[in-house]
Amino acid sequence: PWEWDEWGISSNHNLTLEWIEKFPDKDWCWNRLGISSNPNLTLEWIEKFPDKPWEWGRNRISCNSNLTIEFIEKFPDKDWNWESISINPNITWEIIQSNPDKDWNQVEMEYLNSAKQIIYIDDFLSKEAIKELREFSLVSKVWIHQYNNKYLGAFSDSGFISPIHLQIGTELQEKLPKLFGKYNIGKFWGFKYDTTLGKGIGIHADFAYLNLNFWITPDKYNNDKNSGGLKVYDVPAPEDWTFHKYNNINADEISKFLNDNNAHCTNIPYKCNRAVLFNSAYFHETDKINFKEGYESRRINITYLFGNRLVKKIKKN
Repeated sequence: PWEWDEWGISSNHNLTLEWIEKFPDKDWCWNRLGISSNPNLTLEWIEKFPDKPWEWGRNRISCNSNLTIEFIEKFPDKDWNWESISINPNITWEIIQSNPDKDWNQVEMEYLNSAKQIIYIDDFLSKEAIKELREFSLVSKVWIHQYNNKYLGAFSDSGFISPIHLQIGTELQEKLPKLFGKYNIGKFWGFKYDTTLGKGIGIHADFAYLNLNFWITPDKYNNDKNSGGLKVYDVPAPEDWTFHKYNNINADEISKFLNDNNAHCTNIPYKCNRAVLFNSAYFHETDKINFKEGYESRRINITYLFGNRLVKKIKKN
């Protein structure tokens, strides 16, 4: 009589999916002593038998030589062993780029279940991605837009663009499809601030559906750890306001509107590699900034817009 359990065919390295399908009623061993550790295991096996007692951790599926990012994305809530996955030769830079430690499904749920549609995400990008963005921002000569508060801007349609910028936008749509998947990537840009010269961006709203804002200057340059971030007000710009009206930093009129509508301000302090995700129709402004003097210490934020909500046009007489 054949032995089908962990001491028999379940551990045989010649085992195939066809064997299992041909003898579905046999006493197969699905745990780490059997099929879960079989080197021939692929995603197809698990999809064929999703209710079996698979083991996902160390010395199990996490170590499987056939492991791919599709495995992980298909079953994000399983008990993966990230130490084992980290040394898997199939795990590439593209997979690491948007931070493999982050439970992106949880991020989606947090935003979608948020009553205010305002959340922040720490450890947003990998260290390598932050380094590459920072090097680009420090050496590139694309900071050609100067504003009244003495900060500089650089935009995707005028040089603030590179493979890393595009990859971040693409991977956001892949990792967070329920949020970004249905929207085109709109404009993205960066702003650079020197606190010895001026202050940040005044209160305004944007034209997109979703606004993702993150910071890349190291925390050691921030003199005040409780400020320097972003203030977001949980009341959207009126639908009958033109883009010029809600984005032209008419602070007095906007402040009156927010006060009349009992808007609540969520103040997210600055932290390097922290992203703030919110409804782009919400009014927002830079918090008070106090960074050290010096070129490398200047506060830099990067913003991605997704989608394009209807913008009321200014009527011409």
